Amino acid sequence: KLWRNWKRKSCLNTFLTVEVPSKEYCDLIECLKDTKNDIHDIINEELGIRRALKFYLTVRPQLSRADPDGHETISTPYLCSLPTIVLESSDIHEQLDEAGDRIKHLLDLHEGRGSGFSLDRILECQLNIATFDVTGGSSNPPLPKYIQSKNATVNIKSKNDKNFLYCLSYVRKPVVEHA
Repeated sequence: KLWRNWKRKSCLNTFLTVEVPSKEYCDLIECLKDTKNDIHDIINEELGIRRALKFYLTVRPQLSRADPDGHETISTPYLCSLPTIVLESSDIHEQLDEAGDRIKHLLDLHEGRGSGFSLDRILECQLNIATFDVTGGSSNPPLPKYIQSKNATVNIKSKNDKNFLYCLSYVRKPVVEHA
């Protein structure tokens, strides 16, 4: 299988880093496009095990530029997407597109602004996964899209979680209005 190269990390497999197998790419868009289905399958399989997870992609390109004195400068930055929470497998493709857009934007920043750097090749691509505790306090996971589209729920967001406690107390003992 594709994921035989998995590297299990610490905390009883709470964290996982997957080296996404790929040939040497000279184009970031081609790399992300070709590996998207493999990454989707890995996330989907892990979602079945973990029920909720966070992931982010890391790409390490090799950039080079010629200095005015003729010497070549090589840079190998790590470009990371933002951590993304996955609760439903139907959201994975859209979330992977957003992660890819972020990495493309970061590469554009490295290549732009007169830096003179240009992409030589993609050295590595990693998928980083962590178990996400949906019931943990002070976290605000996004509602699945099919619930958001109904506009019938409120996703309570508060820095100190008092709003959540007020909602629970109201359910247990509703306020009675006196006429």
